Amino acid sequence: MRGIFSIAAAGILFCSGCAPEKEIPVKIDLSLVEDVSEGEKADSSLKFGLSSNFLYSETYSRYKALISYLSGRAGEKFEFVQRRTGAELIDLLENGGIALARIRVGDYLKLGKGSSVRILAAEARAGSPHYRALVIVPSDSPIREFGELRGKSFAFSDKDSLEGHHWPAYLIKLAGFDKKNFFSRVLWSGNYNHSILLVADDDVDGACVSSRALEDSPLKNKVRIIGESPLFFAPPIILAGKSMTPQMHDTVKASLLNMHRDGDGRAALRELKLSGFVPASDADYAFARKIAEAVK
Repeated sequence: MRGIFSIAAAGILFCSGCAPEKEIPVKIDLSLVEDVSEGEKADSSLKFGLSSNFLYSETYSRYKALISYLSGRAGEKFEFVQRRTGAELIDLLENGGIALARIRVGDYLKLGKGSSVRILAAEARAGSPHYRALVIVPSDSPIREFGELRGKSFAFSDKDSLEGHHWPAYLIKLAGFDKKNFFSRVLWSGNYNHSILLVADDDVDGACVSSRALEDSPLKNKVRIIGESPLFFAPPIILAGKSMTPQMHDTVKASLLNMHRDGDGRAALRELKLSGFVPASDADYAFARKIAEAVK
């Protein structure tokens, strides 16, 4: 594991006041947004939701292939629904507005213990359902470890993000500092791609992103990794129990877990840059929950 934290930052400026925060506007293609109104909820049991954290043109195309595959296997048509945040998807899952959603780990952790939402499967790449949070700086930056970002500018993605907020906040807390005044300037990018762009363009001194997001980024050669988290379990595809029958639940789960066994499934997985889906349970997210609880 790369150096998690070392405060050996002699001579580095530390801003004793609260770091000014700036939010970067998130561009969303509203032509792809489908509204789920109160009147539609009665027949919305086969809607598949994604948040704008994932909705870029290529990402929409990838998930469209998955939705088409599940529709064929279930014998019912799944429809695509977009929401700006994972919190909105969670609400729709719990009240029956949508049946399925792909959400981030940080959003999943906000579900209450009595929630009717259940995990169907988790995503695997190269046979592994694990990934890391990566602390990045511009490729030509002299910064070599997280502690040297003290007094510098930093991009968080959003306040519910495990990798883009909770992990760096956890590192700061472990070192005995306050997140509010550790950095001289804080920007909220809205998603990992924007965080990577801000670092690559030298607009901020550092950020923390998902290893999968960086792996997919065309800008990965313009940034450098200076720290990484232990392994986290991959984001889940989850199910709202209220809006699906037990039979449909079993059909969709089996379809996800066996996609890699047939040609159509493998084609859809290639669009997602995945090797398959694997079984998952709430216990798989215990470490992530520990991090999130520590920085509340």
